Amino acid sequence: MADVEITIKLPEALVEDAARAGIAIEQRADIFIQAVSEAIRRQRARAELRAIGEKLQALPDAMKPTQAEIDDVVEDYWSKKRD
Repeated sequence: MADVEITIKLPEALVEDAARAGIAIEQRADIFIQAVSEAIRRQRARAELRAIGEKLQALPDAMKPTQAEIDDVVEDYWSKKRD
């Protein structure tokens, strides 16, 4: 897939703030690429969480995990991610 060139209109105050911070926005396409990539990652995570929630709701009551079980799984996940 070919690259796509876009033009972004930014508020003057933002550009001035960036310049004062030493960030030459016009030379930092990586900032925008990172922002778009992060937005895509967050959207995918939301969709995945929504799908998980729907699957949990579809379970018979006897099979649904308790809040404590869910909390344990989440804590275990974040514990492993920190290591």
